[in-house]
Amino acid sequence: TGGATIFGSVILYISILFDFIDGSLARIKGMQSKRGEFLDKILDDIGKNALFLAIMYGLYTNTGDYLVWVFGFLAITSSLMMSFMHALFQWLFPEAPRIIESEKKGRFFVRHFSYIEPFIYNMMILFGLFGKLYWYLVICGIYGWIFMAGSFFIILRKTGKII
Repeated sequence: TGGATIFGSVILYISILFDFIDGSLARIKGMQSKRGEFLDKILDDIGKNALFLAIMYGLYTNTGDYLVWVFGFLAITSSLMMSFMHALFQWLFPEAPRIIESEKKGRFFVRHFSYIEPFIYNMMILFGLFGKLYWYLVICGIYGWIFMAGSFFIILRKTGKII
């Protein structure tokens, strides 16, 4: 319903705000750690994918459209693959973080439409408020895999590891 969607959007926004604040506070106070960074990333991924599952369940319950599950699982798998790919490249290639940041600075599309938490959550809130969560899943499912594949090949090319 409309009220539940608005309430959920407000709670999600507050959650995002606190997630940002705790990391910033840890950096300011010098309390950051690899363990904290790791836990933050894992919990972000769990939370993001739990939200995808909740949207899928809610939409399927209301519409009975099985395509909700297809696009939802495409969104979840692309999100998980993006996290895996990012972690793998950082582990395999020490220059990967620098390459990723330079690509974000040099490419308007990557810089503004990255498939990362702020983009995903803000779009989730906007689509939810306008009652278009079905289309949100479609966009995340398709765009997520396109962005992941594009990022994969850009990083491979920049690290010189592509044949």
